[in-house]
Amino acid sequence: MDRGGGKQVAIVGAGHLMGIKSHLEGIAAAGESADVSELDQIPPASMLSKAAGWIIPLIIAAIIVLGFFRAGAGVSVTLLLRWVLWNGSLAALGTLIALGHPLSILVSFVGAPIATINPFIGVGLFAGVTEATMRKPRVTDAETIADDVSSLRGIYRNRITRALLVFLLSSIGGMVGNFIAIPSLAGRLLGK
Repeated sequence: MDRGGGKQVAIVGAGHLMGIKSHLEGIAAAGESADVSELDQIPPASMLSKAAGWIIPLIIAAIIVLGFFRAGAGVSVTLLLRWVLWNGSLAALGTLIALGHPLSILVSFVGAPIATINPFIGVGLFAGVTEATMRKPRVTDAETIADDVSSLRGIYRNRITRALLVFLLSSIGGMVGNFIAIPSLAGRLLGK
């Protein structure tokens, strides 16, 4: 950075302009420090952010366990099957909408409940990799990706963007499945 008093040009968004102007005026008046080393530090993760990935699996497990203690093993198994069907079916539907390979659809269905239980993995990862394995991207897909992303037809035609679409839609389907399943299971349990 040139500290010799030369002019510098920066392009910033309008929302930042007043804050930057105020900060630069503070530096010029020697009221503020120009030290930005604090920006290089990553703040420690809060307890909530560490636990966030485990909240949904714990809620689902709690509902199923509560079903067992409240109404017996039959209700608990029914709740478990309903959750697997909601979660897996909507993940598979997302893959189907992406026109994924049949094996990618099956992987989405089976993988969604497993991925929900383990927040370190996602169903989209398995479905997307399966799609890319079954329909290997070609060199032409990489060469035409910039043009293909400009139309829906191109996205479906290009094997790279199709695998990404499978990743995205199976992930969204699994997530929606969980958010539908939790109230559905709780309602079934409370209605028992």
